Amino acid sequence: MSKRKNKSGKLYKEMRNPVFLGVVILILVTISAYIAYHSILDRVGVNREENITAYSKHYALIVDDTYASYWKDVYKYAQEEANAQDAYVEMLTWTPESKQSMCDLMDKSIACSVDGIILVANTEEGLEGKINEATAAGIPVVTLMEDVPQSQRISYIGINPVSLGTAYARTLIDMVPDDEEDYNITVLLTDDRVDANQYQIFTQINTDLVKHDKTKRRVSCGATRVATEGFFLADEDIHDLFRNGEEMPDYIVCFSTSTTEIVCQTMVDYNLVGRVQVVGYDLSDMTKEAVNNGVVSTSLVMNTEEMGRESVDALLEYESTGYTNAYYGIDLEFVTKEDLAHE
Repeated sequence: MSKRKNKSGKLYKEMRNPVFLGVVILILVTISAYIAYHSILDRVGVNREENITAYSKHYALIVDDTYASYWKDVYKYAQEEANAQDAYVEMLTWTPESKQSMCDLMDKSIACSVDGIILVANTEEGLEGKINEATAAGIPVVTLMEDVPQSQRISYIGINPVSLGTAYARTLIDMVPDDEEDYNITVLLTDDRVDANQYQIFTQINTDLVKHDKTKRRVSCGATRVATEGFFLADEDIHDLFRNGEEMPDYIVCFSTSTTEIVCQTMVDYNLVGRVQVVGYDLSDMTKEAVNNGVVSTSLVMNTEEMGRESVDALLEYESTGYTNAYYGIDLEFVTKEDLAHE
């Protein structure tokens, strides 16, 4: 009898032990969560075995978070195209606050032995070497929007600089009034690794303006370099354009989302809306609002669906045939306030 009491007492003491109680509660919570989760799946009609999908190929899309909403659209279409071909796309995003660099994200993708990489190259040093490293590991790399032509990437998907320059020039020619006044155009070039492409675009704009009868004798086109090492440096460079009223440009052309947004804010700060015509880049939330409010006359928009699908198709083609086109061109358009009104 005493032994039975001792055992009962010992068990009672163990049950009152905080560690023992914690373990019991944890087990009960886990079981409850499991039951609740599958109860929800049953209610919404999801087959438990079908809830996890396995794909035969795994691609990495590495992007710069500076244009987050834009790349989400590209990712959406890339994922759709990949899923239809039994593949999965994982988006890895670099942010200025992130401890991981773009090169770190490339290293992560290589270490995971992904089947292909879609890279939106930025100005970070070492990316060319990482592309070559991935290629050496048997992982094909497609560059998107910003090319790294000296690397071993298999394809570049974006806009040819000459074609883009001609598109900008046509837009400017349409914007210039049919009068006898002289007009000044300033093109903003960012101070980074992709300057060679931007200078080609600027050169083509200038060439087309000089050749056209409407603009060849009364429109001058020049370029101003804008720093990209920090927001405040770029902001200062752009503000300098507006401080001298006599030398203020009549038209400003932007080649990036960040410069477009700084120009928009500067236009408002200096009360120059309507005085200077702005040709923007991309349709970020801020730029879209600026187009609607007349701060930006028109803004360049590229086909995000085409970009997403073409990037995946290039990897799939290379996998099946061993080659793909070195360049895929993307459709573009210049969006105005009237265009947005019809959305």
